[in-house]
Amino acid sequence: PLAGIVGSGVISNPLMLIDTNSDGLADGYYAAGIGTPSLVTDSNFVGKVQNFRTASAGAGVYFRYTASLSAGDMLLVTAKVRKTETDGSRVTFVMVIGGVTFKLLDIQAAYTGTVSFLCQNTVAATYLEFFMQYVGTTATDVGFGELQVYNLTKLGLA
Repeated sequence: PLAGIVGSGVISNPLMLIDTNSDGLADGYYAAGIGTPSLVTDSNFVGKVQNFRTASAGAGVYFRYTASLSAGDMLLVTAKVRKTETDGSRVTFVMVIGGVTFKLLDIQAAYTGTVSFLCQNTVAATYLEFFMQYVGTTATDVGFGELQVYNLTKLGLA
């Protein structure tokens, strides 16, 4: 998404291509009870997909990025997500800015597609957090990639 302004987003590893310690997590990402994460290739994604397979409710992948955000900043979030099974389990994808939570996606069906979210930041913040979480008990593959946040205010577009 928004390939014409790549490099102007606030996240430094948006295509998940860098994993310097080969732990299966893109640099800057953390696992939360998911077992073994992996970076995989998927023809529907540019770069890699941060993938995890789990049957543990609450398991997920977490990302925290240090960024200087002002109250009133207009932010555009773009990402691609996927869930391979149609077993009725749920996957949520949320963003947290300075303690304020925005639910970007909540799916039960198998899905691969783009998520875009436009919001006006309401508080000054020094970080962004993203969390993709699994809610269910059947082993399911989920993942995301092409994650980027654009501060439209700082880019002069809002």
